[in-house]
Amino acid sequence: SRAEERKKVESERVKQGNSAVPGEVNIPGSPPVPATSRPPATRSVLFRMVVGQALIGLLLVIAIVISVWQLNVYNEARQDLETRFDRLSLITNIRQESTVLVLVTHRVAFTQAPFVYLAPESIRFPIDSIAVSVAALKGSRNSLWEEAASLPDDDPVGNRLRRTVEYLDELIAQADECIAFGLAGDWESAQSVVSSIEDSATTPQFERIHTDLVGELRKAQILIQQDYISAEARLTQAGRTSTMVTVLVVAVAIVLGVALSYSTIRSISRPVKQLSEAAARLAAGEFDTRAPVAGQDELGQLAKAFNYMAGELQEMYANLEARAGTAEARLLHAVDSVPLGIVLYDTDDKLVLCNEKYREMRTEITDLIVPGANFEEIIRLAAERGSYAAANMSADEWIAYRLDRHRNPRGVFEQQLRDGRWMQISEFRTQEGGVFGIRADITERKQAEAE
Repeated sequence: SRAEERKKVESERVKQGNSAVPGEVNIPGSPPVPATSRPPATRSVLFRMVVGQALIGLLLVIAIVISVWQLNVYNEARQDLETRFDRLSLITNIRQESTVLVLVTHRVAFTQAPFVYLAPESIRFPIDSIAVSVAALKGSRNSLWEEAASLPDDDPVGNRLRRTVEYLDELIAQADECIAFGLAGDWESAQSVVSSIEDSATTPQFERIHTDLVGELRKAQILIQQDYISAEARLTQAGRTSTMVTVLVVAVAIVLGVALSYSTIRSISRPVKQLSEAAARLAAGEFDTRAPVAGQDELGQLAKAFNYMAGELQEMYANLEARAGTAEARLLHAVDSVPLGIVLYDTDDKLVLCNEKYREMRTEITDLIVPGANFEEIIRLAAERGSYAAANMSADEWIAYRLDRHRNPRGVFEQQLRDGRWMQISEFRTQEGGVFGIRADITERKQAEAE
């Protein structure tokens, strides 16, 4: 019987798939085997892969930790360099702001004229010019004090900065005193503050304080520049060391990782390649493909299961192919038996099929009606041959009209051919987006209507 024949075929296929020991793969048609009877090699592939991946992961973690450590060292050196640079910038700003304060205070005290170039939108009175300069210098003074406070008491730069702050306080106090006299309208007292000379001195006290301030700033600047040069050298060295260590660690990790991966892959690459090639041939339609069974591990079991699946697919495809051939023959026979012209175009507007009645109706373009022909190309060539009668339209206008009716089906319409015949055309859009058309020869009816 057919059932007995099918069991026999399945039994033979299982034997082909399980070429080593019958029943080793638990697939339909073969008895299951207890886990204790499986060879130890069945776990070797998974074990090697897990161990290899764990070692590679450990190497990557070590490489990341060392790289982060080197990056932190580099960032600390870069931040140290930025701190030195900010101090130099602050020193430069204080020199400029203190010089401006001295110039503005002299000008306002002796001329009572505002120095509007500083901040014209905030200068309403002459004394405001001094106030603006003092406010700017106080901000820089506070920043300098924070820098000095962040340094140890025995740091040479810190000592210079603290002495600079003292000179700034004296200079600002003199300017504030001048502002107070200016607000009271006592410009003579303001001028005396600016031009007062201490005993045994040759320059006014206000200018002397500024001169001492500039000298202290210059000394601090020299020390900071030396620190800046040292910090820049440390940053360069840290960058080189970080790059060298990172490259070395990554290179070692890559080499060891490649070696571990190769040792793991080498033992499984051949069976995997053979199985992949067999799968590719099977996907290409070669259903008689079988994968060689190289061992008793997981890959060997997979190859046997693949062979069983390939056999199933081969039988299934053969059955489907036979059924499809029968269905196609029945469909074509049914379409050819219809007394109307039948034609079908796909979503790309290419001809899929038509019946013999349709070909008989269009004998003048039979050579154009072939599977894969584009609808627009067919009607253009037919129009060039003069197959259609369009009294009120040019060939291009008729082609545009016919394409619109074809691509946007909207009911039944009639078309006269050049030989006098009339066709009734019905076109419908399919669910897939193609076009299904029906052609009926209505020449006799049109002639009867004309009579």
